[in-house]
Amino acid sequence: MIGSNLNNIVLSMGVSSVVATDIEVRVKSTAVGKTHYSNVLPLKVTPFINGPVYTYTDLFLIGDATAGAWDNVVANAKIYPLVKTNTANV
Repeated sequence: MIGSNLNNIVLSMGVSSVVATDIEVRVKSTAVGKTHYSNVLPLKVTPFINGPVYTYTDLFLIGDATAGAWDNVVANAKIYPLVKTNTANV
């Protein structure tokens, strides 16, 4: 969660994803009504893309290790769908 938040901040600064870039940071802390700042620290960051976005809904397991072999046509009743969630009552 923290890594994702930091990544989003770096991306919002206009830093290109998947490119190492030098930035400067400092830490702000507040305790008992007093605010303190750390010294400026140089960092080299490489932001990441937050995972692929899939536009299709069905995935199937195909290949030599399956009963459906490499035939992924709709008419093949032996292809096995991959599900995103477990709907079975376990």
